[in-house]
Amino acid sequence: ISINDLQKVVNDMLNKEYKVNETETKKYSIRYAETVKELFGPLFKKALKEDIVTKNIVPFLEFPKYDNTKDFYLEESKAKELYVEILNIEDNRYRLMFLFLLRGRRKGEVLSLCWEDVDFKRKMYVLRDEKNKIRENINIILDDELIGHFGYLDHEAEGLIFKSTRTGEKMSDFPRKLWVKIIAKLDIKMTFHDFRHLLGSTLVNNGVSLETISKTLTHKNIKTTQRYSNMHEKMAKEGSDTFLNILKSN
Repeated sequence: ISINDLQKVVNDMLNKEYKVNETETKKYSIRYAETVKELFGPLFKKALKEDIVTKNIVPFLEFPKYDNTKDFYLEESKAKELYVEILNIEDNRYRLMFLFLLRGRRKGEVLSLCWEDVDFKRKMYVLRDEKNKIRENINIILDDELIGHFGYLDHEAEGLIFKSTRTGEKMSDFPRKLWVKIIAKLDIKMTFHDFRHLLGSTLVNNGVSLETISKTLTHKNIKTTQRYSNMHEKMAKEGSDTFLNILKSN
């Protein structure tokens, strides 16, 4: 296997589209391709150890440069309306899933959460290392609101909390039809991951320290959290510029 072979895998992945559903297709992201690259690493280390190959070529794979930061802002009034809409979701499971998103949890972390991960006596839940992005077990306090909404579910000793009602297996996604209905009603453009951006930017705008925000979002590196501070500064400049333009206008 040569570097060209692996580079072709990466290039093909970035150029091809995959089917999301019956009507939607997407291209693989560079971030996803980098995850695939990380999977190649242990494979080549093992091959080196077994003298199957003479060199680890994975570090030489090339990726286009990209900026994965995203500015997202939602007016406080809209954020409050969103919270109310979530509380009004009729399905008890779906409501709880979205309440976890409001607390900065990643979509995959919520869908992978199991009953044995939740300790109601200690009011804690754990994000298992194999199910979260930073690959460490993370203990998080289970607040009273979440506990209250857990009360609407039939508790089990173990297994997935949010199972598909059709297959009994892990849900492949959040309820998109419900989400489309909510954002259409509120007239906002927002993805599931934007819940994390909403939490981060709102906390920055209310003077919460970057260290606290980093812990809330379970960022491994506080530099990742810095984007919300930068966005706050950018918005402050825009506000200042607008004010000065008003003063200077005839």
